[in-house]
Amino acid sequence: MSESLTHASFVDSRRRHIVLVGLLDALDWAGIRPVAPAQLNALWYLANTLAPAWRLAPFDAAVLKTERQPYFPMLQHDVDAMVGMGMLQVVDLEMDAQRSRMQGRFALNRGFADPVLAIMRTVPEEADLLEFLAEVVQALNRLTDTEQRTGLVADATYADPNLEVGNVVDLGEWLEHGGHTRTAEVLERIEALAGEDLEPAQCMDIYLDHLGRRLRHA
Repeated sequence: MSESLTHASFVDSRRRHIVLVGLLDALDWAGIRPVAPAQLNALWYLANTLAPAWRLAPFDAAVLKTERQPYFPMLQHDVDAMVGMGMLQVVDLEMDAQRSRMQGRFALNRGFADPVLAIMRTVPEEADLLEFLAEVVQALNRLTDTEQRTGLVADATYADPNLEVGNVVDLGEWLEHGGHTRTAEVLERIEALAGEDLEPAQCMDIYLDHLGRRLRHA
């Protein structure tokens, strides 16, 4: 089992670009345009850790655990590449104080993205992916802006007490827990406790509500 992250640890870049198009489309429909890098990283993390609950393969293999929110260096490379393709537009620039550099806010270039999305909607598996990404965006919006910037450090997968800061958080590279992240397992427990059949989206909403209450009440 590899102990370090390499480029080979990640999903093919073309697949990641398609997922990003779907994610930014969901943000558009939710009225969130343009999107800041921090929010995009939060959504990317949440989509990866929840993907197994939808029987989807995660889009990233792993992330390094720090004391801050999950951050994916490869995601920034993907965004830069998609800007170069014309698929994304840089809407404005702002200073990232933590990393001492300028960062942009991004939005889809609809002229390029809409044909891709139209094809995705004709393929059942891709249509399911778009529905999943829309649910992730709606669920994260249950948290306030401040909670979104800080809340995922308390997520069941990222906050696993058996995993110290500086170690790798498994999002799909090894998945020793029956093919599920710990967050996906929490959603299964929520359904079991409910005593009735719940859709994954309902379980996700309950989980994010719980996470928000934990943050508000320390």
